[in-house]
Amino acid sequence: MNPFEQMMYVGVIMSIVLSVMILGSLYYNPRLSLTEYPKDIQKVVFPKSIYEKKQTIYFNIAYNAILFGTPVVSTYILHKHEKLLYVDAYL
Repeated sequence: MNPFEQMMYVGVIMSIVLSVMILGSLYYNPRLSLTEYPKDIQKVVFPKSIYEKKQTIYFNIAYNAILFGTPVVSTYILHKHEKLLYVDAYL
């Protein structure tokens, strides 16, 4: 597998995982993304509860860990080994 195919393969997998996380959070509790809604909607609805704020923090930690952690860990593994396929480092 050449580097372009590896990049596309890993990019598609990462996009699918993160998209499922976002859509799942919207299905589970749409208010987790309340700060992303238009200002008019934010004014009409009640503010987030403490429980919803905690859920938002946990979701953001998991999302950012996958988003930024995968490339960081893959780069670390790559530098530790001399020759390593990106797909192997991702999995």
